[in-house]
Amino acid sequence: DTSLSNKYKGCAYNSLAELLKFLKTRSLIEVSGSRHSEFVELLQDARSFAFDKDWLDGVERHALFPEIQLSQEAMEKLLDSKKRDVEDLKHQLASSEADLESIIQQKAVLRAPIGY
Repeated sequence: DTSLSNKYKGCAYNSLAELLKFLKTRSLIEVSGSRHSEFVELLQDARSFAFDKDWLDGVERHALFPEIQLSQEAMEKLLDSKKRDVEDLKHQLASSEADLESIIQQKAVLRAPIGY
């Protein structure tokens, strides 16, 4: 029966769409934490249809174990770079504060009575 086959395909694609929408709208923290059981259920639903199992395994691995781990050396370089950025910003702030103080003093001189 064609209508039954179309219903099955519709359910399969709806299941896949729900899984993909979930992954698009949820963070790693949610997927591996508070929404983990929902993720597992959506994944099991998708697995019950004839989707490529290797692809679904890859989706699961990517969602639960993304390649976000950096080496210790890379983390130290990033930290050093951010520390330099902070120091540069501190110097810029100090310079801007000095400029502002100078402007305030000049403004005070201009507003002061001439004094004759």
